[in-house]
Amino acid sequence: MNTLNTTATAKLAKSQRAMSLARFQIGMKEKRRRWTLDARASFSPGDKRPCIVCGRYQSLAHAHHVFPLSIQFKTNLVISDRQFSELVDHGPEFVIVKEPDHEFVWMCPTHHEAAHEIIRALLANVQPDLDGMPAHERDAMQRISVRFVEKLVASGAIGAI
Repeated sequence: MNTLNTTATAKLAKSQRAMSLARFQIGMKEKRRRWTLDARASFSPGDKRPCIVCGRYQSLAHAHHVFPLSIQFKTNLVISDRQFSELVDHGPEFVIVKEPDHEFVWMCPTHHEAAHEIIRALLANVQPDLDGMPAHERDAMQRISVRFVEKLVASGAIGAI
C-alpha cells in the first residue's frame, strides 16, 4: 500500500494536511460502505445448510465469509501513485478495491460468533475465549481459522490492519 507521505504533502501546512486527510477519510468511509453493500448484493450462497462445525441448526445457519468483507476492504486497498495533492483534489475515486472473495461456510449463530471471536483474537494476537467449546468443535473451528489466515497472508496485509 502506498503512503500519503509525499513531497506535496510536506508543502502543506499542518492544519491543511489534517483537513485534507479528514476529507479523504470521510470519502473512504463512504467508498467502504458502497463497496460492502455491492459485495453483499453480489453474494448468493444458495440454500441454507447445517452448520459446518456441529452439523445442526440448518434453519438458523448464517453464511460466514471465510475472509470477512470488512477485512477484505482494508486489505485490498490500493492507492494510486498520484501525488497526494491530486489525491486530495479528486478524492477516493483513485482508490481501487478488488472484487470480493465470497468463499464461505454455513455456521449456526453460536459457531458464527465463535468464528468472529477467533478472527478478533488473531488480529489482536491474543488467545480467543472459547471456554466450554468441545475439543472436536475447536478442531473444526481451527480448520476454518487456518483458511482465514491463509487468505490474510495472501493479501499481503499482515500488520496493515
